[in-house]
This record gives sequence, structure tokens and C-alpha cells, in this order.
Amino acid sequence: SLTIFANSIREIMTSSTAILYAIIGMFIFSEIMIFSTFIWGFFHNRLSNSSLINEINMEAYLQISDVLNIGSILVSLISHKIQENSLYEVDLMTEELILVSLIFLSLQNDEYSLLSCHLNDYWITLYFFILTGLHSLHVCVGCIFSLIQSFLYECD
Repeated sequence: SLTIFANSIREIMTSSTAILYAIIGMFIFSEIMIFSTFIWGFFHNRLSNSSLINEINMEAYLQISDVLNIGSILVSLISHKIQENSLYEVDLMTEELILVSLIFLSLQNDEYSLLSCHLNDYWITLYFFILTGLHSLHVCVGCIFSLIQSFLYECD
């Protein structure tokens, strides 16, 4: 199975960029579908049971969404600057992206601690922890890759 994985990576690396764009597109689409499923399940559960309807403080969720949007904009700007070959600006924006990702991880940690729910409380809580944990892992790995890129190409 390791050789199949290695051959798949080799095939992706040597084939056209259309396959790479398709893979990235499928990954982004799968994340959109996962989060839309979570949101649908959450609101379906809340709105179907009148005893669960209460006022939700949306400020923390909006802060996390704002940080994610800023990170997405920075990634788009970094991609644009790489195409323009503006390496100084790429390095500066990469360091800003690292800071934004650390802010996101801090806000996510606060959300976990303020939620005061446990894994065995309810299925939606478990689902929330799994989804946000996977997303936090994704941000953490991206932060590590950005740190590596920032240190490797610091002198260029």
C-alpha cells in the first residue's frame, strides 16, 4: 500500500496541473460539505425542539469566522505575489499568516474551554469536536508549513 501511495504522489507530480487543481477543488468542496452538514444538523436539532431554543452569543463565532476570512485573503494574496515574484512581500505576508493562524488556534482553544461540554454529552457535541478538531489540525499543519517556508527562504 505504501508503493501505491508513492506511485499516486508521483503521478500527481508528473501529470498536468489540471489534475492538481481538481484535487484541490475536491478537497475544498469536501470541507464545505462537511461544515454545511454540521450547520444543518445543528439548526435542524435546535429548531425542531422548542425547549432548546435560547439566545446564542454569536460574537465568539463571528471572531473565529473573521480570522478565517483574513487567513483566506492572506493565502490568496500570497499566491498572487508568488506569481508576481515579489518574494519580500511573500515573506512578510507569510509571517502575518502565521500570526493569524496562531490567533485562530487561540480562539479555537477558548471556544473549547467556554463550551463546557464533554464528548459523551450529546452527538452534536461529539460531531462539533471532531469537525473543529480536524479543522484546527489543518490550520496547525498549515502554520507549521508556513514557519518552515518562512525560515527556509528568509535570506532570499
